[in-house]
Amino acid sequence: MRRLRSLSLDEIDPPPAPVRETMDETALAELAQSLVHVGMIEPIIVAPAHDRFEIIAGHRRYLAARIAGLVTVPCVVIDGTATAREAMTVHENVFREDLNPAEEASYYGRLLSLVGGDTDALAALVRRSRAVVEDRLLLLSGDPEIRTALAERRISLGVARELNQVVDAGYRHSLLQAAIDGGASVRLVQSWRARYGALAASTPVAAPASAAAATATEVPPDDGAFVCYYCRARDDIPSMELLYLHRTCRTRLEYVLRARSAGATEPTP
Repeated sequence: MRRLRSLSLDEIDPPPAPVRETMDETALAELAQSLVHVGMIEPIIVAPAHDRFEIIAGHRRYLAARIAGLVTVPCVVIDGTATAREAMTVHENVFREDLNPAEEASYYGRLLSLVGGDTDALAALVRRSRAVVEDRLLLLSGDPEIRTALAERRISLGVARELNQVVDAGYRHSLLQAAIDGGASVRLVQSWRARYGALAASTPVAAPASAAAATATEVPPDDGAFVCYYCRARDDIPSMELLYLHRTCRTRLEYVLRARSAGATEPTP
């Protein structure tokens, strides 16, 4: 059963466990301005809760309405089972507001208990493939720091997947910092992981306690590990930065480095 009502914002409570873990303050301010000039075209969906009303869908509109100074807002009041309410929340947030994969993971984890731990039922509820649902749920069993970086949009989902495959916690943290600092691509993180795996298989390496504590590591000269382009010293990733060069600029730099090592003036390529 549904009915349209105008409710005071003071009668409405935010959802107890919001789907969206972070809100873009700039986007909220823009939405608030739109509400001032145009009004709320789409109502907030609420359900009765202890003589008040709880938001089922429309949390962003509710926050923007408060910023805009609105007193009352149009609402659709619904009744129904917990599953039906959650399904409506999923439709509102997952399909219309482009949830971050980390937020999807947290929300799917909550929904999983609602459907009795049945992954297929969860996939049907959120109208996503089982593969996508399982992919998001895997994030919950991964490194919490990686999930936080993903939620803050500091790394991509593909990079998060690669980093979570690094078994050693110390090096995983180091690679995460390097990925954040340098904006690493999935392919680059794959190469880091492959190099570390080859190095670990041939030479025991003590993982640094933190990126700041990482020091240079002695490795075989032909291991293909991380080498500074300038000084050619081998070091752990945290002490390095990613740099992007045009091919022509790299050629020029090679001439400069050769000249310096020879103690000559800079040659002209």
